[in-house]
This record gives sequence, structure tokens and C-alpha cells, in this order.
Amino acid sequence: MIGKKKIILIVILAIIILLLVGAAMYYTKVIHVVKKIDKNKDVVYTSYEKKADEYTYSIPYINIDSEDAKKINEEIEDYYVTLAEKGVKSDTEGLSVITHKIEYNAYTNGEILSLIIISYYDNDYVQYRAYNINMYKGKIVTNSDLIALKKISKEDFLKQLEELYEKKFISLYGSKEEFDSGSNSRITELQKLYEEAYSQTISEENYSIETPIFLNKDGKISAIAKIYSLAGAMYYYHILDTNI
Repeated sequence: MIGKKKIILIVILAIIILLLVGAAMYYTKVIHVVKKIDKNKDVVYTSYEKKADEYTYSIPYINIDSEDAKKINEEIEDYYVTLAEKGVKSDTEGLSVITHKIEYNAYTNGEILSLIIISYYDNDYVQYRAYNINMYKGKIVTNSDLIALKKISKEDFLKQLEELYEKKFISLYGSKEEFDSGSNSRITELQKLYEEAYSQTISEENYSIETPIFLNKDGKISAIAKIYSLAGAMYYYHILDTNI
């Protein structure tokens, strides 16, 4: 027969195990709940919206109760709401509207929320800003955090960026060989422009571990790339999707 002491010991062990299991379940539940400011709204919702013939503005708000989320929301308001109000004021006064559209995309991958805000200007100029935040912890997710999440070295990440930058540049302006087939002064001038823009695009100064990145709808890392141009603005921004 099992002794009284052994029975007591088994009961105590069972209670401890139950307590540990319960604590684990509670902890798991807690860390997977988004602490919202407004429980009746989505994690990301439109907080500012204005529309007219000359402009369409839709500006987001991150509905997470944390200091980091507050910091992001303040930055969004300071920059984008101010930008939108300038557009509304210009249109009201009969002046040219420089910023014609502001919109955003929000992607959730696991515990990470990626928010991308896009603003459109005259002459097909487009700007992007990306914000990454852990929805459950309320903490900003850095580039290093995203790269570590993907279990890839920074060196391999930068190598892929360089390849993507080069590929995008060639898709826009053609290969170098296409500019080396003539000899008149106009072609020579274009060759110089091409070589300069190409070198700037793939230079280590143009892409780095600090290049804005985010997790796209497929859960892959996308980068906001500065691609130098041959005409118009000095450079234009493009979204480049990695396979990471």
C-alpha cells in the first residue's frame, strides 16, 4: 500500500503541476491580447479623413495603449495631419495642392504589426514611411529585430538588398550595355548620367541596416528603396520585396 506521506506528496505535486499549467495558460493568454485604447475599434483605424477634387487624405491611428505606440501616433499626427491640413488650406484658398493623396496599409504577421503610410505629390513623386510594433508587448520592432526573426545574417540581408536595388534600377533604365552602344555627345552625356545614378543606387551609403523595412502581406521583408534617376527628381522611392 502507498504510505500516507507518499499520498500527501503526490497530492502536493499534482497541485503544483496544476498551478504551473494554469499560470502558463494565463501568461500565454495575457501576452496574446492587444491592450487597446479604444476596445471598440480595430488595432489600426483611420483617425483623419478628408476628401475633395484635389486631394484624398486617410491617416491612420495605432490603437495600442503603450508608450511606443503613443510616440508613433504623435509622429504621424505631427507630420501627416499637418501635411494634410496644408493641402486643405491651399485648396480652400485656391492655391495649388502639393500633396494629393495620403493612404496607408497595415499588415499583421504573428505578433508584429507593420504600418506603411504613402503620400503622393506632384510629378509622380511618392514617399513611404514604415512603422513596426509588437502588438502584444506594445514595443517598437527594430530592423535588427526583424532580421533576427528571419534568422538571416545582416551581411546576407544587405547582399540581397544590393541585388534588389540593382535589379530595380535596370528594370527602370535598362542595362549599362544599352548606353554603351553610341558615341555622339548626347549618348555620352546619358552614359555619364546612367553611371552616376547606377553607382549612387548600389553604393553602400544608399542602403544599410537602417534602410526602412517592414513585413508585407505575405510575411516577407520589404524595403523602402531610394533609386536614383536619370531625369526628374534626383531619386524616387520604391517598395522592393525580398524573399526573406
